[in-house]
Amino acid sequence: SATLRERPMGVLRARLNATPPWRSLSPSRRASGTHPKCDLEVWAEGKGRDLGVELVYCHASLCRQNQRGRILWLGRSEQRAVHDSVRGDRFVTRGLEERGAPEVPSKLTPAEAVFGITAAIISLLGAFTIELQAMDNGSGKLIDLYTSLGLRRLPQAAGEIQWMEAPTRLIERLAPAHWVDDLRLAGFDGRAWLEDVMADRAVG
Repeated sequence: SATLRERPMGVLRARLNATPPWRSLSPSRRASGTHPKCDLEVWAEGKGRDLGVELVYCHASLCRQNQRGRILWLGRSEQRAVHDSVRGDRFVTRGLEERGAPEVPSKLTPAEAVFGITAAIISLLGAFTIELQAMDNGSGKLIDLYTSLGLRRLPQAAGEIQWMEAPTRLIERLAPAHWVDDLRLAGFDGRAWLEDVMADRAVG
């Protein structure tokens, strides 16, 4: 976890869970193409009168086999929208100008920042691509927003929700530099951690 400087945000938390371990899979499940996945949750809580209140939440998964990360939900847990107190407000300082991303706004919404820090962790775990479904209400605004952040549309079947993807390195530009520092991601060897977890949970 990390203490956040931006009001009304108080704490940033992240939780990783790798399951199932490869060696715990039966031969039939291995043959069927089942592969271990890493589950990632990142969320920001409020402070003051909103102490401990979840403001923004991102749920993602990573499949090591295809080195792709997938955003399962961005909003709040239980498929809720971002908290009203921070929704749409741009007050999080990106702080990545030195990393060469001038087209990304210098001030981000909390949801964009949490999206970025999620991508940064996924990248450390070995994902080169990040994907999501743009659950747009038909206005096209959400798709336009994701496009502005660096994602591109994938071919869409009639009646299906629009899938989008981007190189993980483009989305992790959104991660505020001080969030990266406070979570100590620079010293985190995600790939080695994932290998260790798989081995520790192995059965037999």
